Amino acid sequence: AVIWDTATGARTQELPHSGPVGCGDVFPDGERVVTCAGEAKRIIWNVTSGERLHVLSPPEHHPNDSRFGFLQRSVSVFPTGDRVLVWGSEEWATIWNASSGKAICELSAHAAPISSIAFFPGGDRVVTGGLDRRAFIWNASTCEVLHKLVDAAWMLE
Repeated sequence: AVIWDTATGARTQELPHSGPVGCGDVFPDGERVVTCAGEAKRIIWNVTSGERLHVLSPPEHHPNDSRFGFLQRSVSVFPTGDRVLVWGSEEWATIWNASSGKAICELSAHAAPISSIAFFPGGDRVVTGGLDRRAFIWNASTCEVLHKLVDAAWMLE
């Protein structure tokens, strides 16, 4: 991944990965970024120094699963900048503490891969949508399901 100065267009930092970078997000403070690449690792970087601050690896009980025919690995930084949500091509997502690099909890209720996420303003809740035609609203601190939204037309088929 490459960091560019948006004012000058100059290349300011190169962040080495062992494979192509598939996604990334910027922290609200502008001092850190998180990237992901084919090695299924998400890395939090210091933008100025290029230092790896944390490597977020998939939990051992969740292998790098490509049985769905694609590898969509995604990261999203919470609006508060204190946590990172890692998701894509699995039925679960993980919330990580951005300061410690430790997993906080998992969002695990989908029957098919998660295909989209969104944060509520303030970062207290997360919504996930999946290929199972369901959406869940989660408490972002406890990872408890607050609401399950189901495609009613699909349920009638």
